[in-house]
Amino acid sequence: MVQANPFPLVGIAIGTGTPAEAAAAGARYGAGLMCLADQDQSVYRAYAVEKATLRAYAQWSVLRDGISALWDGYGMSNSHGDVTQMPATFVIDTSGVVRLAAYAQTISEFPRESDLLRALKHSI
Repeated sequence: MVQANPFPLVGIAIGTGTPAEAAAAGARYGAGLMCLADQDQSVYRAYAVEKATLRAYAQWSVLRDGISALWDGYGMSNSHGDVTQMPATFVIDTSGVVRLAAYAQTISEFPRESDLLRALKHSI
């Protein structure tokens, strides 16, 4: 049973792949997420999301997260776009106020769910 979304929000994922790859990802993830391609990485630059250094890959947490993903059934696939682009997560409210700016320190780091929920609650 699908639960109702408690937050009136639109999810937007921005990647460095092609528009066709973004459309395919959007179709995979469903109607709640819009996937866009930022091939020239202007959005990444506008939000000061940096490129990965060797340090961002060479962490035990990256190995642990990779093994965990494999254990959960997520296999390796072809890389698309710029694999050196670091991940970042933003929560922006309807007034344009950034409620959360989470810049990853490793290529496998994402914000804690509690931090996301707190930012979402403050954005409505």
